[in-house]
Amino acid sequence: MGMYAHALKNAVEVFEEAMEIFNDPKFETKDDWKKEVQGESASVYSKHIKSGKAFALRGEIPWHIEDVFESNWSDVEAMPEWNSNIAFSRKVLRPTPNMDIVHYANNEVLIVKSRDFVVSRLKREINGKRYCIARSIEIPELPETKERVRGIVHLGAGRFVPHPTKENATCIDLILCMDLKGMLPKTIVNTVMARLMEKDYEQQLRYFERVRDQKLGKEDANNGA
Repeated sequence: MGMYAHALKNAVEVFEEAMEIFNDPKFETKDDWKKEVQGESASVYSKHIKSGKAFALRGEIPWHIEDVFESNWSDVEAMPEWNSNIAFSRKVLRPTPNMDIVHYANNEVLIVKSRDFVVSRLKREINGKRYCIARSIEIPELPETKERVRGIVHLGAGRFVPHPTKENATCIDLILCMDLKGMLPKTIVNTVMARLMEKDYEQQLRYFERVRDQKLGKEDANNGA
């Protein structure tokens, strides 16, 4: 099987797994999820799924869905410029507009040093909701190096929905199930994963607040000219 076919199969399989979670009524209510973190603007929950322990975050971004989703899908290489969680991020292959392979690394979180990941991603739009789903993939061109421990993303998923009542706002649900590798106590892993998701959301929130303020400021200036 060629790299493209393998990456596509990998992405389709994890997309189906993610949709099972998103479509579960208990995901909406978090009835069978444990609250790990109650942040100022978002909460992080956890639950054991078939791939391992998953963490989920629900939040709100104060900008319209087109820009928010495209930033997460198309502009991954620019993320390190505004997201301090990310050390680097680059697209390795883009066989179709809806599927790609990305190599990225996160910066140190608490006592856990930087990890890198190679994932195949798939995007879809269903009934006005946009999805970006990812899972780790092995490709010979990108072997693990001594510089970083290679982590494994069992399931990474984002759901982006226009806010039902607020104009130019987006509701997001993020799910992450990964193995950071290394000899890490479970308590440390739980803390790191929850903090990683919370911090990543905070970075997106601050970034799109700046984007909103800049664009609205320009519009006001043009209207007043």
